[in-house]
Amino acid sequence: MVASNGHRAILVGERERPMIDEGDGSFERKLANSQCPRCRSLIELRRDDKHKREYKCTGCNLKIIDVKGESE
Repeated sequence: MVASNGHRAILVGERERPMIDEGDGSFERKLANSQCPRCRSLIELRRDDKHKREYKCTGCNLKIIDVKGESE
């Protein structure tokens, strides 16, 4: 059963998929496409330094801090 909530459809009675499928690259693909891995809304890149990136979702306010080591 599908119920509408504004512009998004909500599946009622269905089990929600996990936010991240481990090891399949889905998390990185969503960030590369400016999509929140939690709610699939637009995610904005707030900071892009050499070893640190910060993202913030415009829908659910999820904040992601991506820290890379010096060797990467």
